[in-house]
Amino acid sequence: MSTEARREIVEEHTTERGRTLLELTQRDDGTWVATQRDVDLEGTGETGALAAMDYCRKVAER
Repeated sequence: MSTEARREIVEEHTTERGRTLLELTQRDDGTWVATQRDVDLEGTGETGALAAMDYCRKVAER
């Protein structure tokens, strides 16, 4: 994928600039959970990065 194509995809999904904090927690079984204060969602994955990606996907689908 070209840089221009990637830029278009990012711009399409950007609504405002800001910062947010995701909390990543590793469960006893080794999987990860991504949460954010005051948001009723969680993302899960085999790694922290995958959990964060799952969380962000769910936010985008709202």
